[in-house]
Amino acid sequence: MADLDGDAADAPVREVRHPAARSDGAEAVADARAVISRLLRRASSTCRRLVAGLAALLWATCLSGSAASGATGPAHGARAPAHAAPPDSSLLVFAASSLTDAFTEIGKAFEGRHPGLRVQLHFAGTQQLALELDRGARPDVFATADPRWMDELKALERVWLGSEDFAATRLVVIVPSLNRARIRGLADLGRPGVKVALGREQTAIGHYSRVLVRNLARSSPSGDSLGRRLLANAASQEADVKAVEARVARGQADAGIVYRSELTPALLRRVRPVEIPDSLNVRAIYSISVVRDTPRPGLALDMVKWMRTSEAQKIMRRHGFMPAPGLAR
Repeated sequence: MADLDGDAADAPVREVRHPAARSDGAEAVADARAVISRLLRRASSTCRRLVAGLAALLWATCLSGSAASGATGPAHGARAPAHAAPPDSSLLVFAASSLTDAFTEIGKAFEGRHPGLRVQLHFAGTQQLALELDRGARPDVFATADPRWMDELKALERVWLGSEDFAATRLVVIVPSLNRARIRGLADLGRPGVKVALGREQTAIGHYSRVLVRNLARSSPSGDSLGRRLLANAASQEADVKAVEARVARGQADAGIVYRSELTPALLRRVRPVEIPDSLNVRAIYSISVVRDTPRPGLALDMVKWMRTSEAQKIMRRHGFMPAPGLAR
């Protein structure tokens, strides 16, 4: 996997698994997995995309049958949770660090839909989570701030092919509350002596920050020069967006580039935002998928699909996120 070994955390992720009785629906899902794996292994490069589509359809069909075989319907007109979880069951979710506040609330809301379920959340930079997956960690759900990593994990068959875009955000510059460097716009980030905190290139926030620099370069000859000076002023390369925020909030950098959705009241007590023109700004897309070989595919898929519902979208908006492309505002 490209760039995976760059910034690994040494601490392993502990997974909590609970044995469950194997139902007919679970057997159908297991059979579907086997068929999908055989299809993907045998597919040539010219027909792999067609096979992937057929596999995703087979997967969804089997999961629907699995859910139907184990569920009892609510009384007519009653609003009921999606389905009750097995006693003491858990769902382990790997999510990008920029989703920390939103997914803490998301997890509680999803537990409310599935009585008896405990949602366990593990947050880190998207690239670190991808590395942990590649090294054998087995969460049930993976939520990323950078679809490139989702595509990489699909290619390695670590996650299922059907992912969903569920949220978006844009970039903003933050400066310490005292703003001693007098940063008022992007042009100031290229001044001599200004210390800028950026995410490392392989991180999601680092990738989007460099897309911003490319946008600057395309905007004008002076923008190209500004982009190069901005990168030259990078005083630190951080592991995720939270680390960029911390660096600026402590006054160890004159400015940093983060997501607008990070501008919580707590952070705004320590930093000030400096807006980026819409013509140059970058839209970060968040996507979510079921992790391959999860023993709880029905619950995992339900969470993936639920993230695009109005209930989940209201939670994401409360935490400063925009709908993903194709979702109603």
